[in-house]
Amino acid sequence: EIAAPSRYTLGGTVSGLAGTGLVLGESHSAQTLPVSADGSITFAAPLADAAAYAVTVLAQPTSPAQTCTVAQGSGTVSGANVTNIAVSCSAVAQAPTMLTLAATPNPVIVGQPLSLSATVAAKPKSTVAAESKATESKATATGSVTFMDNGTPIGSVPLGAGGSANLAISSLAVGTHALTARYAGDTENAPSETLTPLSVVVQDGSAQPAPVGVPALSAWALAVLSVIAGLLGLGAWRRRT
Repeated sequence: EIAAPSRYTLGGTVSGLAGTGLVLGESHSAQTLPVSADGSITFAAPLADAAAYAVTVLAQPTSPAQTCTVAQGSGTVSGANVTNIAVSCSAVAQAPTMLTLAATPNPVIVGQPLSLSATVAAKPKSTVAAESKATESKATATGSVTFMDNGTPIGSVPLGAGGSANLAISSLAVGTHALTARYAGDTENAPSETLTPLSVVVQDGSAQPAPVGVPALSAWALAVLSVIAGLLGLGAWRRRT
């Protein structure tokens, strides 16, 4: 009777993991291994003796964004379980950003659309002198912007081309509103928010403008006007005659 070939597990340890979504893969056996925390890891299917293996990162963690690397990730099974694969994770250097907010029209009539526009841009270098050069130039921002009225969210919009997000809203009540925006950040760009609230005034469209009053003339003023009108009329008569 021929004995079944020996099979051995493939594993190691993960350290520094703070984000979510890390997935490891072993290319020869087509296995995947989601990882949610630091500690020991082991692929589900054991490998035969003398089998080659190669472990790589299939998906990097996010929230916060991290970069994970694999050490001792490739080799050949040699009559024992593989336990020395080391996966190390560290934070991604994100580029600092700044967020601007605009609203039109302002003031706006209640019930009419108010257009909000938030734009994410790289923070000027003069304000990030302490940042490393690795963070000075990043890809165009992606992700989403949340708009808020006095700190209460009123809408969240994905960033479009050029790093802008636009929201049309017509539900603001009559009064003055302090509008702000917050950018959630992405893998390469750091979160940011507007530094000062944007004051937007919503007016009551049913209010009619107060009539302009015409001042009443006193009897003396009316008498003077009558004399002037008479003199003008007399002069005109004399010229005709």
